[in-house]
Amino acid sequence: MLFILHGENAIKSRDIVLQLQQKLGIDSRKEFSIDDISPNFLKTELYSFDMFGNPPLIILDVSTTRKRKLDDYFAVLQAGPKDAAIVIFSSEKLSNANVFIKQAKSLKAKIVCSAEAPNSNVFKFLDAVFSGNRAASYKELEQLLLAREDPFKLFSMLCYGLRNIAYAKFDSARFGKFAPFMKGKLVKQAANFSENSLLEIYENLYKMDVAMKTGRVPSSLAVPVSMEKILCLSQKST
Repeated sequence: MLFILHGENAIKSRDIVLQLQQKLGIDSRKEFSIDDISPNFLKTELYSFDMFGNPPLIILDVSTTRKRKLDDYFAVLQAGPKDAAIVIFSSEKLSNANVFIKQAKSLKAKIVCSAEAPNSNVFKFLDAVFSGNRAASYKELEQLLLAREDPFKLFSMLCYGLRNIAYAKFDSARFGKFAPFMKGKLVKQAANFSENSLLEIYENLYKMDVAMKTGRVPSSLAVPVSMEKILCLSQKST
């Protein structure tokens, strides 16, 4: 399964990758710049199934590549295992003359463009919450609710955001697999919380999850209450 994901809308691109990851049931992903790896390294990673036989999700960033000879990479991608999920990613929109777009048919790749800017996005909401920006958090939450986003999804995304912050705060091995730009942002956001605060937020979200699923708390209240708890424990809440 191979995708070519390109376009300037980084938020939408992240959303697409996350949806793909959730659809495939893959817990983590590996991100590489094509400039930093060889064809042999890529081949090894394509076959790096986990101990349960689950395939990898590999993000191959070609945004800034200046490599002229890419035939060996294309050969590896064409011969890779069918179960592997690969996203060839560009932060800029690729023209029809681009070598990756030209190779899409031979690679049997699905082309996805993330050029359209949405009015609301869950990642902007997460960034606002974990940056301690109360005003922006409520503004983004309002936009998401107006767009009829499912409160259960928004709550699950708060849990997702907290998990990534914890990876950074506690220097988890999984944190090393994040892209450099993600690492920088998460480290900065993790600095807003003490270790004890993160543990308290985890406990709060767990209790809220149980309360929602047992009907003791309506889903419409779970998100703003949980968001406010995170903001209150943020050392830079404004």
